[in-house]
Amino acid sequence: MAFAPAANLVAVAQAPPTIDEMLKAAYDVAAIYFPFTDLIVADPYKAIAERAKVAFYMGQSQVVGGTTTDIVVVANDALQAQIWIGAKDHLPRMVRATYIDEPGNYRHTVAFSDWVLDAPIPPDRFTSVRAAAAPRMQFAAPPERIPQLPLAGTQKP
Repeated sequence: MAFAPAANLVAVAQAPPTIDEMLKAAYDVAAIYFPFTDLIVADPYKAIAERAKVAFYMGQSQVVGGTTTDIVVVANDALQAQIWIGAKDHLPRMVRATYIDEPGNYRHTVAFSDWVLDAPIPPDRFTSVRAAAAPRMQFAAPPERIPQLPLAGTQKP
């Protein structure tokens, strides 16, 4: 489900059975991309390792939440990333990635904290009263080219 509160519209689709299939379907059907997808797939190591050209261990740090972390660097032709991994619990704590092909080579950062593994999740966690009452629309990919609207005051009478 994707809910746009400002427009009061919701799109709902049947979810595939796995997180990997859901991520692919969201992209294929509606051009929805989640940043740092490689970290939320079923096998993050495989997703990262199969495309890595260079990977090395930098050492330890305590700059992320006061937790001792191991710093690993991975890179390929399109990406350079530093990953801080908890030294004791082996959970990711932070990732900084620079996409080489992206204009401006912007750095993207994601931080993870307050890990709770195997906690029960109540069924109502994924519900929304507003979304349930909103008008429905179909998921759809955006057009190849978004039409340009004239600026206010530029149209001829």
